[in-house]
Formats: sequence, C-alpha cells, structure tokens
Amino acid sequence: MKVGDLVRYDHPVWGQLIGLVLYVDKAGGTLRVFCGNEVRWFVTSGCEVISEEAAMDLFERARIR
Repeated sequence: MKVGDLVRYDHPVWGQLIGLVLYVDKAGGTLRVFCGNEVRWFVTSGCEVISEEAAMDLFERARIR
C-alpha cells in the first residue's frame, strides 16, 4: 500500500471503513488514513486496496440502508 491509495478496513467494532492513505508506517504496521471527516490509524494487515468504483459502490450501499 502507498500514499494516495483508497483502502477498506474491516474494523471489529466500527465495521467496514474506507479511507485515503496519507502515511505508511511500515515499521509499525499501520496506515495514517483520512476517513470520513477525521484522520485515523488503520492496521495494515486489516486493509485492502480498493478501486474508486468499489468505494463508490460501498458508499451507495451504505446510503440505501
């Protein structure tokens, strides 16, 4: 993963989160990500790089619920 990637993070409490990678901490195994209206840390092993189309699909499904 690299800065600028869109990632999906399956969080055990908050569910699926989507964010934009701002910083990669390889040594710590984490990503600094802009998610919603805040900056968060995601665990790299729980993340998957997704396409813009996949992100929009997830947003659309969440909006319909």
